[in-house]
Amino acid sequence: MSILIRALAIAAVVMAGAPAWAAPPAPTAAEARLGGLDREAADALIGKLKAAQDALRGGGQLYFGLLSGAPAAYPQATLSPRDVFLKADFDRPFEISKPPSDNRLWVPYKIALQPDGPGRIVCDVEVVLGINGQIERVTLYHHPPHPF
Repeated sequence: MSILIRALAIAAVVMAGAPAWAAPPAPTAAEARLGGLDREAADALIGKLKAAQDALRGGGQLYFGLLSGAPAAYPQATLSPRDVFLKADFDRPFEISKPPSDNRLWVPYKIALQPDGPGRIVCDVEVVLGINGQIERVTLYHHPPHPF
């Protein structure tokens, strides 16, 4: 009987740790859920963000608003907005959407990232493009996953 109890206890410990090592990988940009835009527009948006990251890493002078936030206890709250932006992995967005907007000068987009995989911290990214398609503002906010 004690062997059965030990086996059950070991199984419970392994199952409790399963999400950390058995979580499915986040979708690639090509697999992200889309809302209000087509795959080509989503790829172009991701391309602009990655190009901005590369330019900043290379010392480029980019002039767009960059904001970030997180609950005070999260490690992301201790980083500068630039550091948070540079660490963001835009290769694996969970969802990309273009909310309806009447503003013709600034076009908003929303991207949901799951930096640590499904069921973990979520990073909501709002990207605003200007009239010429240039990045005007990027806002990143890390928060707990949705309870559903």
